Amino acid sequence: ASVFGSLRFALLSSAIAFNFCAFFLYIAAAPVVIYQWLGLGESEFAWLFIPGISGIVVGASISGRVAGRLSRRQTLRLGFAVMFAGVACNIAYHALAAPALPWTVLCVLLYTTGMAISMPTLTLLALDLFPHNRGMAASVQAFQHSLFTAVAIGSGHKPSLPRIELPAPRSANGRPFSLDRALSQSVDPP
Repeated sequence: ASVFGSLRFALLSSAIAFNFCAFFLYIAAAPVVIYQWLGLGESEFAWLFIPGISGIVVGASISGRVAGRLSRRQTLRLGFAVMFAGVACNIAYHALAAPALPWTVLCVLLYTTGMAISMPTLTLLALDLFPHNRGMAASVQAFQHSLFTAVAIGSGHKPSLPRIELPAPRSANGRPFSLDRALSQSVDPP
């Protein structure tokens, strides 16, 4: 069977991609989360990124410790249960209260922990479908992961950011700079 024709491979790769996309939405929306939701400054992005990355490190450590002790199914159940707990925490907290530290970012930590617990097992399940063509399977899985992330970010709602007004650029003689005028002068000098 071909990598491109395997429904099971497509579903496993989609699970990996969707799990990561949920976290990547926070990465892409970090300015909104930090500035608008949490009211923090430009030097305080660590409030979002340290819990997110810490969850990945903790989840990877847990995944390594349970490898061989738990079955693949049990490992996936654990990972998805932790991810679900992170999502439930996020929804429940934000349904009742405004975004605030530390609760908003603790939900992210919980989610990324579950994501990192499940990702190695999902990846192995996908690659094991094609033991003689793992390179192709890994490439297709990575492409799908990148594609899903790009689509999720590119087609999602664009959060509004504060508008920054910059002064109009001026030419050497003090007149407002015009790209059209500059290009026409360089092509057709006066």
